[in-house]
Amino acid sequence: MYEGKPVLTSSTKGDKKSLLKAWCEYLENSYHAKTKRRSNKVIADNVVFSDITTATVNSILYVEESRVEKGIFNVYLYTNSVSEKTSSQTYTPEEVLKLSSNLENFLSRYQYNYLSGLLQEDSKSLDKSQKSLNKLLIANTKLEKRIERSLRSIAKSQEQVDADKKSIEENKAKVADLQQQINQQRSKILNLEQTRDQKN
Repeated sequence: MYEGKPVLTSSTKGDKKSLLKAWCEYLENSYHAKTKRRSNKVIADNVVFSDITTATVNSILYVEESRVEKGIFNVYLYTNSVSEKTSSQTYTPEEVLKLSSNLENFLSRYQYNYLSGLLQEDSKSLDKSQKSLNKLLIANTKLEKRIERSLRSIAKSQEQVDADKKSIEENKAKVADLQQQINQQRSKILNLEQTRDQKN
């Protein structure tokens, strides 16, 4: 399917679909390239490069997902040689070098933009997590203060309970003393009554 030898072999970090889309947009904007659409997917296949000068090069871009590391794509740029029967164009090594350089620069920009997008997403996620953390910290601070107030209230209540218990014990002692006094007085009265009755 891909004719000739790859004039550029590069690895880039990104997403295959977004890479092909960005590449086609780059071609359309920079070189007014013709693209094919298959199954609603843009494929940079047999693209005609219209250089600013007189250079016109037939090429095929092949993007292969790495089997070693996820998110890494190997990019190959195949250029038809002059001897190929399918090639109706001729080009100089300088033109091929320029085409390869253009693609290499594109891949560098794409990877930078892709990683910048990931960084932006991670930054937003970090900001969101930080806000959630701050809310939790504020909530925890409020709960800790509430607990402190409750503990102080409990301590005061415990002091009151202890004071009440002490008062109860003191009152019990007083009750016992008074009961003893009452018993003594009753006994004294009883003795006096008995003495009086005997004299009568």
